[in-house]
Amino acid sequence: MAEKGLNIVVIGAGVAGMSAALKAFDLGASVTIIAQDMPYRSGSTCVRDGFSAAVGLASGDSPEQHAEDTLRCGEFLASRSAVRRMCEQAPDIAELLLRLGLVFDRTTEGLPSLSRAAGSTFARTLSSGRSIGQRLVSVLSGRILRACSSGRLTAYYGWEFLSLIQDESGRARGVIAQELRNMEIKAFAADAVILCTGGYPAIFGRHCRSAANDGAAIVSCMEQGAAIANPEFVQVTPLAMSVSSRARSVPDSVLSSGGAVWIERDGKPWHFLKEWHGASGGAVPDDLVLNSLVRACKEAGARTNAARLDLTHLNPETIGLKMPFLLDACDAAGLDPSSETMDIAPAVRNSLGGLWAKLDHSTSIEGLFAAGSAVCLYHGACAMSGNDLLASVHGGMVAAESAVSSACQKGAGAAELSASLVSHAKERETDLVSRISAKQGTENAYSIASELSSTLFEKALIEKDNEQLARAAGKIAELSEKLARAQLIDRSEWSNSELSFHRRLAKRLVLADIYVAASIAREESRGGHRKAAIPKKDDKKWFVTTRAFMKSGKMALDLSERVNGEPGDRGY
Repeated sequence: MAEKGLNIVVIGAGVAGMSAALKAFDLGASVTIIAQDMPYRSGSTCVRDGFSAAVGLASGDSPEQHAEDTLRCGEFLASRSAVRRMCEQAPDIAELLLRLGLVFDRTTEGLPSLSRAAGSTFARTLSSGRSIGQRLVSVLSGRILRACSSGRLTAYYGWEFLSLIQDESGRARGVIAQELRNMEIKAFAADAVILCTGGYPAIFGRHCRSAANDGAAIVSCMEQGAAIANPEFVQVTPLAMSVSSRARSVPDSVLSSGGAVWIERDGKPWHFLKEWHGASGGAVPDDLVLNSLVRACKEAGARTNAARLDLTHLNPETIGLKMPFLLDACDAAGLDPSSETMDIAPAVRNSLGGLWAKLDHSTSIEGLFAAGSAVCLYHGACAMSGNDLLASVHGGMVAAESAVSSACQKGAGAAELSASLVSHAKERETDLVSRISAKQGTENAYSIASELSSTLFEKALIEKDNEQLARAAGKIAELSEKLARAQLIDRSEWSNSELSFHRRLAKRLVLADIYVAASIAREESRGGHRKAAIPKKDDKKWFVTTRAFMKSGKMALDLSERVNGEPGDRGY
């Protein structure tokens, strides 16, 4: 139990953030949640690929096999110890979520309905209706409301995290945040801070997550001393439908459930996945599906990397039972999946890099912890379907335990934070707001953001080439100069979303520069990072974790940290 008066600040209200907040609350700490949006607008609600746990032990599955599948899918680049711990606890976490009120789908016999994620050995992915992410967020947010009634947990929704408050030793002692309605800048003292703001898929334009997942908070922490791990790894799914001008990912379990992907060649459907990955029935992880799609489109002479998802050969009841997540998207697009094929094209599912952290989720800033997609621990070079929500719940709980334990060792001291320390941190952010508000020029920030997204998606994502990456780096530098000349059109002092956009766009450009630099540095192809000129991985030289950090005000890379564990063959 936490000692009396201990205060933990959690940034973010997705699954990871709420899991961390509830765990810290259960341990006796006072908790403050700061989130830009309400929980139902978090990136967690976009997750539809289930919750993986080795609960079907009668089939021969086990947590050990779950861990092995996860490591294999991620090209063995994930933390072996962290993955094993997560998979061992997964059945207990599934049972906990069931007790909290999350209803998992069942078979007609009343047993858990399990699907097999692409690349996994056994069917172990639990589902819940058409969107397990939305249901889990609803369950956890209800628990947050109950905890708020105790007076020991307070939620500030509609507040944007700006920066950390650090004491003379560099320890995180709280945060500075801004209320996005009245634009008040406020300090929140804390004995420990847990960052759960999600990853950075939004910087790539076509993505399947929340627009708030742009990595701005991660960059803010890096600028204050944290390191970013493996920023070059991004999960791109080729199974994304366009619904109402937005990309919506289709879980890869459609492949193991009988779905087919094809492109047209010589006027006929070409089932390239089954031809090249016949042993798996075409059900392989995202990176292999994407690489196969790119290769097939080149061989067929197609102009784009688009394909068709075909379920017309399946029984409509099978689609409804095994793929309910498709029904909403098809309804919105006016399609009947039992009689019509669907257009699919690549989109960013999520980022795999994040803040560098130890096994206990502590970062390189003392007192700062991270969980969910904001941390790099569990997925390696390619995330296995069904592990996203598991890693968020598990990681949030581990981060909370570690934060409370660390704060207890230091002793509760948030209330003793010096006024000068708080004043200096607030002045730093107030001065930044004043500089942005005074900007004059002819450039438009929204046009700059659009150019950045298209540059990254087209030149630095699906197939990477060092020459193209160098051009992308030059374009990012050009866009940074443009942003300095971008005028703030909205100068109101109330609910000024454009001011926030300018501030976050500057962070996006920094993160994009880090992503491109790390992509140039890693001279191999592994998981979601693919270079056409170097199609194979190099375990002898590149079985390492990329670390990006600030040194003398400039970004620097460290490629010397070997991954804990031994590389192996994926065997797909």
